[in-house]
Amino acid sequence: MPQRAWVARTGGLWSVKSDARQVITAYNTEAEAVAAARSLLASSGGGELMHTDQSGVIDRETIPRRDL
Repeated sequence: MPQRAWVARTGGLWSVKSDARQVITAYNTEAEAVAAARSLLASSGGGELMHTDQSGVIDRETIPRRDL
């Protein structure tokens, strides 16, 4: 799984992309996409969430590994 996930608007949807920039999933809202990216990273060992919001500002968040 990715060590970095990107959330950005793609067309009319919010996409969660891998490091390779391949779309993993897409959502109707920004909040859904960010939550999904956090969950994906947490369950796959942690990593960096890169989020480009509606105004184009890039936010970076470190997601720790989820302990099982």
